[in-house]
Amino acid sequence: MADIDFAKLKVLIVDDDQFYRGILKRLLFQAGVRMIAEAENGEAAITSITRLKPDAVLCDIEMEPVDGIEVLRRIRSIDIKQIATTPIVMVTSHATSDLVKQAVQYQASGYLVKPVSLTDIQKRLTLAIQTRPEM
Repeated sequence: MADIDFAKLKVLIVDDDQFYRGILKRLLFQAGVRMIAEAENGEAAITSITRLKPDAVLCDIEMEPVDGIEVLRRIRSIDIKQIATTPIVMVTSHATSDLVKQAVQYQASGYLVKPVSLTDIQKRLTLAIQTRPEM
């Protein structure tokens, strides 16, 4: 597997907590990512993913009114393969088995538990992008 050039990635952060979006943005910037977009809720995420076509998404699970699992489910059901196969890494502060099972059921590309480190993000994004289904 080849190394990922983080400087060429376009990453979307989805989290209803502005403070935590800022933390993720800072970590992505430290990893070398320069094209970072943000969505403050699940509805905005779905619109942003279809419009921006990011290389990867970091998506919080616990949001209102549309949670991260629903965002994942909706994206995976889109008829455009480039969008439907977008690597989506779920981020949460609660690593319960039910949430993990739901994320796996809807083909999450990975899972991160808050607080997230720079190394965690680099490893998870690299794996998610390298294992993305062929288009």
